[in-house]
Amino acid sequence: HAGRGGPTGRGKSLDGSDESGADLGSVAYEGGATSLASFQAWVACGIPRGVVRAKGFVTFAEEPGVQYDFHLSGRRRVEIEPSENRGRGFEGAFSKAPAKTRSATRLILIGPDIDRDVALARLGDLESPPPCSGDLDVAGALAHARELVGSDLRLEWVEAGDWCHPLAAATCAHFRLTGAAANGLTVDEMERSHGVDVNAVNRDLVRALNSGGGGVVVTSASRSDKSTYFGSPETVVRVSLVGGEGAFGESWWERVRTASTTALRRHIAHIPKCKCGF
Repeated sequence: HAGRGGPTGRGKSLDGSDESGADLGSVAYEGGATSLASFQAWVACGIPRGVVRAKGFVTFAEEPGVQYDFHLSGRRRVEIEPSENRGRGFEGAFSKAPAKTRSATRLILIGPDIDRDVALARLGDLESPPPCSGDLDVAGALAHARELVGSDLRLEWVEAGDWCHPLAAATCAHFRLTGAAANGLTVDEMERSHGVDVNAVNRDLVRALNSGGGGVVVTSASRSDKSTYFGSPETVVRVSLVGGEGAFGESWWERVRTASTTALRRHIAHIPKCKCGF
């Protein structure tokens, strides 16, 4: 289902152009689950010019049954978190229909003079198979990602085992920010002896990477096979290696390193002689 609302306000488009003189309308979309790769491709290059912001919720094929609240503004600055982490979440405000009748994905695009047909056509691509260029060596991209993560002692590579959906295992990289090895500690020691919530560290890292813009979308995935000292499933960073440009490229990786420093300083600065930087 789709529709277009009336004027809602004024602002700037995602490409930075000034739309302050135009009234804003909206285009609504409802659909099924999408792959992280398809969603990343849409964020990177599928959003029509003139869109000021977007919001809604989305379900990823890589993590069935988990809905994410989604907000986008500015130069493709993304906020995306599991709805359960945000109380009632956007889904509750979006529809009063019973949960079992709601669509897996609902999005609203807001902006002046949005081409409704173009916007809906591109949104419809979210349910298409993950975009993957025939020239892309996914295995090579995965090996490159593993090498980069291994070069930073603050990060740990996470292998895609039985806990991971086959689509995520085939197209995504998974890693975790702990700061443990860089400080001569184990993750258990950091959690047990120093009270560090490593899951919170990784949620902060995900927020920082998404807010940086650039079209690369990351999510915080949960491991069903491994728990923290505090009893919660381990949270890991998930990023698609297909469906967009820039994941594990030089500029994005520099952003990962910088954001990791900030997150660790916030959470482990109380540990004597901690090494948060790189």
